[in-house]
Amino acid sequence: MANSLISDLLDKTEDLRGRLIRSLLVIIAFSIFAYVFRERVLSFIQRPLTDKELIFIHPTEAFFTYIKLSLFVGVLITVPFILYQLIRIFSPFLSRSKRFSGGFIFWLFCFGSLFFYAGAAFATLGVLPFAIDFLKGISGANLQPMFTVGNYASFVMVFTLIFGLVFEMPVISFGLARLGIIRRETLTRQWRIALVGAAILAAILTPPDPITQMFLWGPLLLLYGLSIILAWIAESD
Repeated sequence: MANSLISDLLDKTEDLRGRLIRSLLVIIAFSIFAYVFRERVLSFIQRPLTDKELIFIHPTEAFFTYIKLSLFVGVLITVPFILYQLIRIFSPFLSRSKRFSGGFIFWLFCFGSLFFYAGAAFATLGVLPFAIDFLKGISGANLQPMFTVGNYASFVMVFTLIFGLVFEMPVISFGLARLGIIRRETLTRQWRIALVGAAILAAILTPPDPITQMFLWGPLLLLYGLSIILAWIAESD
């Protein structure tokens, strides 16, 4: 029995390593492709800037910023593949539930990809321009905003990933409710805690300005409401 357990652990470790390697190779492949269009990517994230000007203060800053942006785009494109690999990694544990099925995996994959991209798009196209304008405005008349390309790109990438991951809340709730780990009634009863928790989370994850925090706090509440609906659907299915 001990030999069988060790063999299972080794098989799972080998499978995990294989999926991680495949995910990394796919990310690298798309990152190389994105590097070809690096200037277009940089121009796209510069859209919230009214003057469109960025500077670099180190000889290698621009080069490494292009590398980071290319990797970032590679990760964004590869999100569905990474999500699928994660689902397959945890599927042996999920399959212990009677409500686990191939359809469950399919919808988890589809909703997970859709909500991540919705959050990333909302951050980049909706919230980011307001956040940049506000942060530039509170600097005062005595300070001239001059963003370095490295710092600005890092800010945009982290900002986008945060919103993408936060938008996964309904998907996680759907999955947990489907497996019987959480219930709709529990989520409904805890709405007050969710209200305060969303405000705290928005304050932690966004820049220290009320406008940007409201842009995350509002969607968090809507996502929590959607989580309740999806939990109800998962339980009734």
